[in-house]
Amino acid sequence: LAEMERQLAEATSDQGRVQSESSDLADKQRQEEEHEAAIAALKSEYEAAATMIQAELVAKQQELEQALSELSEAEAHHATQMKEQQAAAIASLNDQLEQQTADFATRTNEIIAEHASKLEDLQAELRRSEEQAAKSL
Repeated sequence: LAEMERQLAEATSDQGRVQSESSDLADKQRQEEEHEAAIAALKSEYEAAATMIQAELVAKQQELEQALSELSEAEAHHATQMKEQQAAAIASLNDQLEQQTADFATRTNEIIAEHASKLEDLQAELRRSEEQAAKSL
């Protein structure tokens, strides 16, 4: 009977130890499952963040390409405007030069005509003086 009590006590002790170990094992398994769930949640968050960042990068790349395109268009437009302004300035200068040349030619012809008239007057006066000098002799 004492042997049976000892075996019963030992079996009860073993059962308590097994239950304790089983409980510890269940706790560890529960903790492992919680860790795996946390890791899966973090992985899911990471993947979502990576997807969002990738989408933002694509959007920024498109914005950059659009800005570069607009800049190229603006530069081309500016270059065209500058060429048009330069052509207009050159045309205006040419017009001014032609007008000044025409004015100069007109004034030169007027001066030549005035001098020719004075020369004719002087030649006529010289002839009269020569005729009078010839009559006086």
